[in-house]
Amino acid sequence: MNKTALLLLGFLLLTLGCRIVRSAGGRTTMLAPEEVLQRVHEAQFHYHTLLAKARIDYETPEKKQSFKGSIRVIRDSAVWMSIAPAFGVELARVLITRDSIRFLDRVHKQYAIEPIENAGAVYNAPLDFALVESLISGNMAFGPMTVESMTMDSSFYYLELSSKEFFIQMRIRGGSFLIDALNVRQKEPPRLMAVDYLEYSPVDSQYFSKRRNIRLEAESTINIWLEYSSVKVDQKVNIVFVVPQKYERIQ
Repeated sequence: MNKTALLLLGFLLLTLGCRIVRSAGGRTTMLAPEEVLQRVHEAQFHYHTLLAKARIDYETPEKKQSFKGSIRVIRDSAVWMSIAPAFGVELARVLITRDSIRFLDRVHKQYAIEPIENAGAVYNAPLDFALVESLISGNMAFGPMTVESMTMDSSFYYLELSSKEFFIQMRIRGGSFLIDALNVRQKEPPRLMAVDYLEYSPVDSQYFSKRRNIRLEAESTINIWLEYSSVKVDQKVNIVFVVPQKYERIQ
């Protein structure tokens, strides 16, 4: 499988908007950890469908490349992405559903279909459908969590959470309760995904981070920078993934 192009699909972290708001936050107040989490959930992005365009830069120990991506999301159902160079025709197409990942390599005329549970191994990151979708929307997608600790200063709440599979650290902006930084550490096998949410912007009367920086750590370190140029919410979305007859299936 073309691992370079597949890597891009894993981080459809789209967020959006045109007008940048550099300080979508405020001062913290004394709250219980459970109430902070509740406020975070209330501040999440509400949508049924999402369409976005983004520039994607990523760097591995071996190389650095830039792409542009078009993304379509049907909530709780499908994430679709078309990948192209900064200037040029489509190189690859990806479709992620709750049970599979489908990848179309137009350069080598190949395609692959993999179970969603293989995603973590392919990307060396703690990934499943819900987490990919949450990276796009900025919403939480970790299921029931135990609060291990919480501290605060005048601007941020610092939460540490755990579940059976993950240990999570969150930095939450005071006032707005938007996620400022997120570290997700998978316990077994050990993998780390760190996300910084930058330049929050208003979209459809809600706030989203227009730029996001992602770091993956496992056998090696991968850095990804995303910058979104447009987004549309709750419009009609067509998900098209057709494999040409002459394409070869690969594993």
